[in-house]
Amino acid sequence: MFETSRDILNIVLSVSVAVFTFFLCWSLYYVVASFREIFKATREVQESVKKIEDLIDTIKNKVTGGFSNLMAMGEVMKRVMDFVKEKKRGMDDRKREKEERRYEEEKRYNSEKRDADRENEEREERE
Repeated sequence: MFETSRDILNIVLSVSVAVFTFFLCWSLYYVVASFREIFKATREVQESVKKIEDLIDTIKNKVTGGFSNLMAMGEVMKRVMDFVKEKKRGMDDRKREKEERRYEEEKRYNSEKRDADRENEEREERE
């Protein structure tokens, strides 16, 4: 089988090359698997960033739309408050007028009563 030391050397070299090739392929497989995992992680990060961007855009649109709706609602509320103030002012004016009439009636009543009392006193003095 082995006739010379050169045959042993060739067999050892071929086994060494085969083992080296196996470890090289094994290492290459793990490098490719690692790159594949890195690619998957990168893709997941990109999808997450895309979802976050979409969420931010949605929030931005809702906030912008909400503020425009809020501004419109604010304008409506302002007009309602103006209407209520006008109604209240009108009611206050009517209430003030009613109080003024009552005051005038009381004043006239007191004046008439005073005059009547004076007349009664004068009659009593004459009698």
